[in-house]
Amino acid sequence: MDAQLEKFTTKTVPGLPQPIWSDAAIDRVAAVFGEFFPNEDSVTDPQKADIADQFIRWIGECYVHRRGMQWYNHPHASGGLYQGFGPAVREPSNEAETTFVIEILEWAAHDDLAYVRHALG
Repeated sequence: MDAQLEKFTTKTVPGLPQPIWSDAAIDRVAAVFGEFFPNEDSVTDPQKADIADQFIRWIGECYVHRRGMQWYNHPHASGGLYQGFGPAVREPSNEAETTFVIEILEWAAHDDLAYVRHALG
């Protein structure tokens, strides 16, 4: 997790404001997001797997820190990017409601990060 987030903040989106889930950081990511994911299909492009993984980790951390959610492993949430692992988040008090982070990334690619910005407040 830490290595991918470090790469995200230093190479993929250099100069990302701290903390990485702040409004300023979300604005910075939104400004370059379309360069990485111009459409939903680009999220599962095998050539973009490393970048997609970095964005999935960043988005998940935004949900954890801004919405109080927890990381959860749901193998069906892999989106074809992971083997036997599926990054998901959920409310600590509602274990039945799980959000697949790959789906959040796909929604973001569809809406140019507007969905994520709205959901995070």
